[in-house]
Amino acid sequence: MKNLRNPRLCLILVLALLLAACGSAPATPAAPVHADLSALYEQLCALPDSGETQLVSEKRMRNFYGIDPDTCPQVILAQSSDTLRADEIWLIEAGSEAQAEELEALARSRVEQLGREMKDYLPEQYAVVEKAELLRVGSYVGLFISPASQTMAEQFEQALAG
Repeated sequence: MKNLRNPRLCLILVLALLLAACGSAPATPAAPVHADLSALYEQLCALPDSGETQLVSEKRMRNFYGIDPDTCPQVILAQSSDTLRADEIWLIEAGSEAQAEELEALARSRVEQLGREMKDYLPEQYAVVEKAELLRVGSYVGLFISPASQTMAEQFEQALAG
């Protein structure tokens, strides 16, 4: 207790406590990743079992899918060129987190709709729909309905990881 009366020792003790409390400087948040969705789409199309897909027109995006491409910085939406296949790829950068939530809900509805359509009509394609992968990373939304959906989802996550 005598030592605590020493002003130098008290100052050293206070400084040591402050330094210990500070520890390390706070981490700065990572800058948001800007993924090139066109390049990612090409990469996904090259995967084995990815199926043949074709890009959907902006008019079809609006009228059939309910997606306004003018409100999104990037939109790649592709569906199978074979009408008997369920394959679809959605790669969307939303304009905001709220819009990303809306797009995620649209994608979930699309999977449910395809499931109803394929269940009794095309059981093999229903199995593909059942294994669909839907991911949202920040303002990015990815939907993968394909025999290669798991691999596509992994590559989507990697592209957004930086």
